[in-house]
Amino acid sequence: LRICTARGGRAASHSLVRQPETMDAISATIVRPIVILVDTIITTLAFLIFIPALIFKVVTSGTRTLTKMEEFANFALGLPLGGWIVTFAVGIAAPYAGPIRANFIKVSKEESIVEMTEWSWLRNPFSSIHACALSNVAEMCATLTGLCAMQAQKGVRIIPVAINSSYLKKARGTVRATCKVELPKVSGKYEANVDITNKQQVLVCQVKVVFDVKVENKES
Repeated sequence: LRICTARGGRAASHSLVRQPETMDAISATIVRPIVILVDTIITTLAFLIFIPALIFKVVTSGTRTLTKMEEFANFALGLPLGGWIVTFAVGIAAPYAGPIRANFIKVSKEESIVEMTEWSWLRNPFSSIHACALSNVAEMCATLTGLCAMQAQKGVRIIPVAINSSYLKKARGTVRATCKVELPKVSGKYEANVDITNKQQVLVCQVKVVFDVKVENKES
């Protein structure tokens, strides 16, 4: 769209440049309610599969089964649509993580893998995934791995106290966050490194999540 005005006897043409963030806002307004509806339907179907399987698991293995995050996640991920159950559970524990629509590929005390897809409400003005969204999924991946590692050791408590993100390339499409954790045997600060790569396996972001680790009992 161009607007022409007279300036000094000459016609001046001004372009109204389409702002990417404006288009993303419009897209998010239209698309996000649809996505939420679809997510609700799929999550409902996932629970219809998960609940009978959970009941059978409890009946056959006892009520103390699946009390740890790694056990719960691995059980859910082994079922059809099980990733939606893990996403729902994490969303309940950390509601701020909901908008990134994380897809959990692997959850364990040694390594976790989480994917995130570029959506209009996650973009920055440069048409790539926003820095805060990348830091968000990295912190989630690291904390989830740390939680599993913490639950696998007695007398260990951790809490994230710092995040340092380095943005190397524009992140577009679906990105994958990978974090490996090996908690120390003594109290202190521990850095968990998270690598975020794109579909071409190009490193787009590196995040260091610093945990404050308290070890009360050396027995694991």
